[in-house]
Amino acid sequence: MICNANAYEGSEPYVYIINCHQDDWVSFPLMERLAKKGVRLWHDEQIRSTQAEWKPATSRKLNSSAAVLVLLSDNFTKTHICRRQFTDAIESKKPIVVVRLDKPILTLGMKLQTEACSLLDCDFPPPDSLIDALLQQEQLQTCVGSPMHNIIPQDYGRQATDRKPVEPKKRPTLSDYTLIDLSKKNPPGDVLQKAADNQEKPQEHINTGTLPQNNIDNASDHDKLEQTAPSTNKIQKQEENITELDMTFLPKRIALPIILSLSTGLAQKGLNGETVVGRQAKLQTESIADIRFHDECKLFSRRHFKLICVDNTCTLICMHDNNLTLNGVLEVAPNEPTRIHGSCIVEVPGKSVLEQFSDKESSSARFVIAHDKDAQELWDAPFIATLESKETGEVRAFWKFPIQIGRNFPWTSGAMTTKTISADHATISLEESRFLYQDHSRNGTIINDDILCHQKQHELVSGDVLRINGNKEEQLRDENFIFRYVKIERSNNL
Repeated sequence: MICNANAYEGSEPYVYIINCHQDDWVSFPLMERLAKKGVRLWHDEQIRSTQAEWKPATSRKLNSSAAVLVLLSDNFTKTHICRRQFTDAIESKKPIVVVRLDKPILTLGMKLQTEACSLLDCDFPPPDSLIDALLQQEQLQTCVGSPMHNIIPQDYGRQATDRKPVEPKKRPTLSDYTLIDLSKKNPPGDVLQKAADNQEKPQEHINTGTLPQNNIDNASDHDKLEQTAPSTNKIQKQEENITELDMTFLPKRIALPIILSLSTGLAQKGLNGETVVGRQAKLQTESIADIRFHDECKLFSRRHFKLICVDNTCTLICMHDNNLTLNGVLEVAPNEPTRIHGSCIVEVPGKSVLEQFSDKESSSARFVIAHDKDAQELWDAPFIATLESKETGEVRAFWKFPIQIGRNFPWTSGAMTTKTISADHATISLEESRFLYQDHSRNGTIINDDILCHQKQHELVSGDVLRINGNKEEQLRDENFIFRYVKIERSNNL
């Protein structure tokens, strides 16, 4: 099957086509009729067989295009590369027009993406009214030139129209209700004051929040959320009555998350407003996640947790019995929606599961989740560093340097609060791929129990233990932190 409309290769504005190859029988007639009317189109039909050429060519053509035409179908939504191209087009802020070839079942993220674009429906063969409507789209006006009368639209298999796409019944999921409830409500995420009021009860912090910049809603908010979200039994009872999700209250802006593995430094972008993260599946036939990591942790499942990101909110849902731990202090049970703000560290499985294993280092995996403003900063950073308190278990991630250490920068779990620690005790800076610890305190810092760094600079390596308030002479309470870092590698996961 060959399209009679060749891909445009000139210097004038053109339209970039995103379509699934399984829909060529209806996509090609539509593209041929548009090209005959003078619309300059670029499509990948002529380079599909060359994988090495396809990726750089499509990326280059998308970036230089004036507008994007998405031919949406049920096959499109099931194809990873099509969804990725759609996401890239949105990220590049190109004008987008969506033509719906059938009635696909869309995820929440895809619904939110298509709602932000001009949307038209298409029959087969494409009617004149659709062609006229596309020519009138403001996004495509600059891409229309002289008509090409030598192009003859063809019928690529009229018999295919007899095969009506099967519309699977939508099964409501917990995330559907969670996202609607979160959009109607704005639960307070301020745990800083509660952390200050309860410094003598660090165990309460484990249930109420994490880092100041990574605030997680407190337990009372979860109770409210659980009351609004229907139970599994209730969802099953309502299944027969629910045909389409009401999107009235949903915000419109998609905020794609960045997920990074702390063991390898590999960072990957989320696909849309609803992204599933898991371990690399061994068999192609198995159900695989949107973002996958090759991780040695066997307790990290192939579809372990889900992220729902809209506007400046991000909701995490554990999809596996092996629960999660956020920032080393807050444990998240399966199917418990947890809203996070900013960035956080997810450890899989959770602490209660890890207690069953003696070798915790080899039986767990840690990931950094950044979204909204933090996401792009993490994606562009060269390194990511972590500090973990050996006393409280809290762990924090940093990719903006220098890192400030001292009582002026307290941790949610109560770390960094000892009075013998200076208000501005030390800084960790990044200089030409070297991490330098600069102590400017009164009591100093002991590194790995043998090096006293007092008003001096010391180069750190991954795994160093920092003993803040390093006075060996006096029996004072110390704060011990493990410092680690890894170079960031980026992947589009295509």
